[in-house]
Amino acid sequence: MAKPIQAISKYRPRLKKRGVARKGDMSGWMAERTLLTEGQARASLSDFAGAARFYLLNRQDVELEGLGKLILDIGLDGKLSLSLQVETEFMETLDTRYDKSAETIENAENIGKTSVEMYDLWDEEHPDDLVERG
Repeated sequence: MAKPIQAISKYRPRLKKRGVARKGDMSGWMAERTLLTEGQARASLSDFAGAARFYLLNRQDVELEGLGKLILDIGLDGKLSLSLQVETEFMETLDTRYDKSAETIENAENIGKTSVEMYDLWDEEHPDDLVERG
């Protein structure tokens, strides 16, 4: 029997990504839109990482104006974790401006479907390996 997570993993909507924007991409973008040279933009990005590390190590969360807040925490196992608490306005802008067409979303036709509906899709496609249902 298939696990429910197998069906969800296969049929859930996923964004089709184009890769990762790295420091060179970001600094080039910044240089085109600001008074910074690409070298200055690269240095700024590197300096930002150092500054964030400094304040987090000094027990201060780091506010990223217009984006959100970096928050350092610790788990029960004693390991540190870092999260980004995204500002509502930033997320709303992404949500309203993102192209949510079938060209950018894999399994776009499954947006709004319940997990049970995805289990049914799996069962239809895998009659010899039905989803375990509690």
